[in-house]
Amino acid sequence: MSKSSHALNTGGARVVTMARLESGAVPGSSHMGNVGLNDFERNLRDRGNTEAHCAGVTKRVSNTLAECRFGFVCDISASRVQSFLAELKKTGLAQQTVNHYLRAIKQFSRWLMRDHRANEDRLTHLEGGNVKVDRRIERREVSTEEIEWLLANTLSGPSRLGLSGQQRFHLYVTALGTGLRASELASLTPAHFALDADPPTVRIDAQDEKARRGDVLPLPPDVVELLSPWLETVSLDERLWPGTWAKNKCASKFMKQDLESARAAWIDDAKTEAERRDREQSDFLCYRNHDGKQADFHALRHTYLSRLGRSGASLRTAMDLGRRTTPQMAMRYQKAQIHDLVAAVESLPRLPLPSTQHETEGLKATGTDGISGGTGVSPPRNADPSDGRLGILRPDETLGGLED
Repeated sequence: MSKSSHALNTGGARVVTMARLESGAVPGSSHMGNVGLNDFERNLRDRGNTEAHCAGVTKRVSNTLAECRFGFVCDISASRVQSFLAELKKTGLAQQTVNHYLRAIKQFSRWLMRDHRANEDRLTHLEGGNVKVDRRIERREVSTEEIEWLLANTLSGPSRLGLSGQQRFHLYVTALGTGLRASELASLTPAHFALDADPPTVRIDAQDEKARRGDVLPLPPDVVELLSPWLETVSLDERLWPGTWAKNKCASKFMKQDLESARAAWIDDAKTEAERRDREQSDFLCYRNHDGKQADFHALRHTYLSRLGRSGASLRTAMDLGRRTTPQMAMRYQKAQIHDLVAAVESLPRLPLPSTQHETEGLKATGTDGISGGTGVSPPRNADPSDGRLGILRPDETLGGLED
């Protein structure tokens, strides 16, 4: 095998011969140089990234270099990278995944230039594809009524993936009250909570937060009420939700099982056969609805941010609480529901009509003559729309059924 095609393994270490530039030599050197992927990976670690992130990025870079047959810096070609990404797309990978490959190899190319191992970044102009036209996972908000049934059944449910029903109950409560991600929740101990502070807060350490900044988030009053007695039963430095469920991305597995159990109980709670048939055909508590949108564990974060938007929180506040860096990302989570749209439409100023008679007739016809026509959506039991509470059962309550 020639030096120009020598790729990834030298002396047991992942090394790529990448140093010959346009002139054929490293600037200031008369010999060929070696740039190792392990140097790049070490740089990622030194910047505080997680092991999983470093391994994932490095693996994508390694695969791209091998498939594009880049042996030297001068071999790096945007068109060959683009062709490789197109082939990935043809194999059935989602556009989001293909974009991850592009981001990884572009990051490697930038590192080569900034570390003075290359004269230029040849991939800087490449852009990822539009994930909106090829989104494989569309999440939906979990409604207040669904939250009530999910939590009530989870609390009395069996252990799943090493977490008891009580642990998962408080896990869902905390996720819905903070918008924290699975890995962030998995890092928490009672010491991270300051429930007696004013205001009550939960702390995320920098090494456990996705952005590596760390943060302190306020807690809703009803979440504090639910967590307080339970946290007193756990040692101060004991992880509240131990195990590898977050690392192995298994949270959606036990949530899917909990949703199925709650849905079965909800269907069994039907009072008539006709009502039972209607419930069986509905999307209520379904992991994936008829539109293909799913309620996985990360959907609890979507739900938190959507509820924030309806509470009247400003976009800036939603960005801070959701720890988003751009308004576009914050707005992506805030999805209006039909009752939100109805309320907005009903709040429009009345149209000026040409006569009192027409005005009276119009008002009666539209139900806006001072008598509320309603939206057809009843507020859920145990929920106060004015204070944004979760509307959920406490551990000592029982589920008596929902209003139809």
